[in-house]
Amino acid sequence: MYESVLDLFIRRRSIRSYLDKPVEKEKIDTILKAAFVAPSTCNNQPWEMIVVTEKSIMDEIRAKFSFANYNAPCAIIVCANTHLCRNIKGMYIFDCSAAMQNMLLCATALDLGSLWVGVYGEQSIKKISDIVGLPKHVVPCGIAYIGYANEVKGPREQFNDKRVYEQVYDINRKHRARPKNMKKLT
Repeated sequence: MYESVLDLFIRRRSIRSYLDKPVEKEKIDTILKAAFVAPSTCNNQPWEMIVVTEKSIMDEIRAKFSFANYNAPCAIIVCANTHLCRNIKGMYIFDCSAAMQNMLLCATALDLGSLWVGVYGEQSIKKISDIVGLPKHVVPCGIAYIGYANEVKGPREQFNDKRVYEQVYDINRKHRARPKNMKKLT
């Protein structure tokens, strides 16, 4: 199952349609192991994961998050336990984002589809916290939908040399907010 690292990154795509097929526990465990080797600030490792495969809980997540109403059979909720942050509490979002990226790449390597669902703002945080019973000191940072893809998306390279500077930032450089090769989501 060897492939170059860059090829794996380019092959990873956001999948929004999944087959009605559960993800094997072994694959979920591998994805979790990938999350736990992510880098973190001062090696805090503030992450805690909640694996959701029960249909009723998945249905509740989909119902309360209209922007996440996709039929994935598995969700991994990436949370930060703020008691583990050693006085640098604001950094947990970066740590958990690194863990999330590791999970999405691992899912791709396992021929699974995945989607990063952002959890942001007090209302979203409260909704997911209520669904899965999080205490106040555990903050949900994102949800990874995982499953077998029911759509085919080819690899996409998005390198944009207009976003790379040598030595110092060029304040006169003009560029678009979104690369030309990206379509807006509808």
